[in-house]
Amino acid sequence: ETPDQRRPATATLAQALGPEAKRRAALFLYDFLRITETVEHDLREVAPADRPRVLFIGTDPLKVASGDMYQTWLIETAGGVSVSADLRGGYMAVNLEQVLLWNPDVIVIPPYGPVTPADLAASPEWQTVRAVRENRIYRMPRVFGPMDTPVPESLLGVLWLANALHPGEVLLDIAREMNAFYATYYDYSLTESELASLVHP
Repeated sequence: ETPDQRRPATATLAQALGPEAKRRAALFLYDFLRITETVEHDLREVAPADRPRVLFIGTDPLKVASGDMYQTWLIETAGGVSVSADLRGGYMAVNLEQVLLWNPDVIVIPPYGPVTPADLAASPEWQTVRAVRENRIYRMPRVFGPMDTPVPESLLGVLWLANALHPGEVLLDIAREMNAFYATYYDYSLTESELASLVHP
């Protein structure tokens, strides 16, 4: 559930798979540091009080990511503050009253499960939540792996979420980074619609 755990796991897997895998793993670990450090650098002057307060929900709107989960690291690296960071465990059940007390600025939905932004926007019970009122509900895109989990594409999850939370503040060419990632690590060319979903939250 942390990048510190993923780095040795990546290296170990590459060692087992041979020289070409070792080369690609080394390049991936370089890209991982380059992109995450660039995002953090570009957002370094955003004051804590100006960082959006984010609620990351699961396959049910009232199951939320705890502070022990990879999703919290994504939020913090992308320049946000997880409202549920004090919870411990996995996805934790909460009630709507707790969500109203948190009153997040942004709600993020993973790319798996049935929940959509339209579901929350249409729910009278959620209308008093700031993120819903201000239409800042985002569902993460997906090409292969879910980028909110500890898979290689989580590197893109950082970039995508930073762009959603702080539009225009990250100086990386997002379209170029997305295209390069899939070409390099998946030997795959993104379609126009896939690229659009990755660039425009």
